[in-house]
Amino acid sequence: SKLPRVAKTLAKSMLLQEDYTKKLADLLYDTLQPSGCAVMVTGVHGCVQCRGVGMPDVATTTSALRGIFLTVPSLREEWLFTINKSN
Repeated sequence: SKLPRVAKTLAKSMLLQEDYTKKLADLLYDTLQPSGCAVMVTGVHGCVQCRGVGMPDVATTTSALRGIFLTVPSLREEWLFTINKSN
């Protein structure tokens, strides 16, 4: 229950989704000090739904990798496989 609270608290500040994803990864990596950290954020943006293209079902996904996920390609591939399988 702690991780969603951290994510929700960070989401209260005005950030672009890309910056939010990076800050969340940095916060988790620096605070918990794991060997690696992988964060994926998917968001549906009101501006895309209401204005411009008017596409209500479009979501934007951003990700940030830290530590071992950057240095061990097989681990990164396993994470990407798991993420793609769940979608």
